[in-house]
Amino acid sequence: MNDKEMLSAAFHEAGHAIVAHKLGIEIQDIEIHFSEERNRWEGSFRPADDCGNDFPSQNEDITMKRNGAKVAVAGMLVQSKHNAMTETNQDLRFSSNNKIADWYLFFQDTKRTDTDPGSIFVTYEFGDASSRTIEVDGSLFGKADRLSLLQYHAFENAESDTDFILEVIEEIDEFTTWKQIEKLASALCEVNEDGVRKLGKEDVLIIIADDGS
Repeated sequence: MNDKEMLSAAFHEAGHAIVAHKLGIEIQDIEIHFSEERNRWEGSFRPADDCGNDFPSQNEDITMKRNGAKVAVAGMLVQSKHNAMTETNQDLRFSSNNKIADWYLFFQDTKRTDTDPGSIFVTYEFGDASSRTIEVDGSLFGKADRLSLLQYHAFENAESDTDFILEVIEEIDEFTTWKQIEKLASALCEVNEDGVRKLGKEDVLIIIADDGS
């Protein structure tokens, strides 16, 4: 088992969880495990079940689905940033020159498969004002993530909304948010029960309770 790949997968799930937490979505648990069949680390993020009895209004439903789409894209974007930081050994931010509209088309593409997952190109900016564009493997954005995004895309006018992606990368680039993501990803790698590394809601809340500094 590759520790570098394990940590990369942990960042993915931590990205889902922290962005969900910032949006007020209650977390049930996150986990990663090594799939012998697929020969790679995989994971899952589960929000807590909504136990409310009232049906949401249309506006509330749109907001819920939009937040779900934000959580969905957060995993891939956090993992891609972590991988880029590891590769370059530098702190970096998402560039304002990224082609967000192209990302959105990719995220909702139902023709992608496990054997042909496609990719997106992400541009990062470094502290010295230089930038670099890195191709990101489309397998980092899975079927469950795409489903959450498509539930929001189904709403009228949602297909023209790319601002939610911009909001996610701005959140990810916040110092405190990134420190919380780092702490949670590291903690997820440290637990181990029969090969499964899993943290429940209370564990997550304790880990991210401070300001991340």
